[in-house]
Amino acid sequence: MQFINLILDVNKINQVKQFIPYWVVMSLYFTLPFIVSPIAPPECFLVIDNQIPFVWWLVLPYYFHFIAIVIPPFLKWEEFEFNQLIQTLIVSTLICYLFFVVWPIGSGNIESPISSNPFQVLFKIIDLHWHKQNYFPSLHVVASGIIGLVIGSKFPKSKWMMWVYVGFIFFSTFLTKQHFLADSISGLIIAIIGWKYWLFRTQ
Repeated sequence: MQFINLILDVNKINQVKQFIPYWVVMSLYFTLPFIVSPIAPPECFLVIDNQIPFVWWLVLPYYFHFIAIVIPPFLKWEEFEFNQLIQTLIVSTLICYLFFVVWPIGSGNIESPISSNPFQVLFKIIDLHWHKQNYFPSLHVVASGIIGLVIGSKFPKSKWMMWVYVGFIFFSTFLTKQHFLADSISGLIIAIIGWKYWLFRTQ
C-alpha cells in the first residue's frame, strides 16, 4: 500500500504529466517509415558489422530501454532538474530525427544473421514489417543513455548499476543486429553530450 501511495502522490502525477510531451515526441519514431524510406548503408558499415557476432540473449537488455523511458517521472527530482532532463531528452530526440530524415540509412542489411534462438519471440515482436529502419544514430542508446547517466548522477548510490545498465543496452543494440556499430557509438556520444549538458545546467 505504501508503494501505491508513493506512485499516486500528487507530485508524481504532476511529473507524469510533465513527461508526456517527451513520450509524444518519442512516439513519432514510429511514423518515420511513412515519411522517409531507408537508403543503403555505407559499405564500411557492412564490412565492420559482418565481423560482429550475433548474441541472442542480449535481446533481454535491449528491452530494458522501455523501462528507462517510463521510470523518470516516478523518481524524486528537484523541479529544475526534472525540467532539464525533459528538455535534454526532447532536444536529443529531435536531433536524432534530423539525422534520420537527412541520412536515413536502414539496418535491414544486418538482420539476416539473426538465427533461431530461445528468445525468437522477442525478436519477432520488434521485427515490425513496416518498420525496418533502425536509423543512425541509435535512439535506443540515446534515450537510455541520457536517462541512465542522469539517474546515476542524481542518485550516486545507483551510479555503477546505471553505468552497467547503459552498457548492456549499448552492446545489445549491435550484438542483436538491430543496429550497426556506428549507430550505437554515435548514439552513445549524443547521450554523453546530453548527460554532460544536464550536469552543466543543474550543478
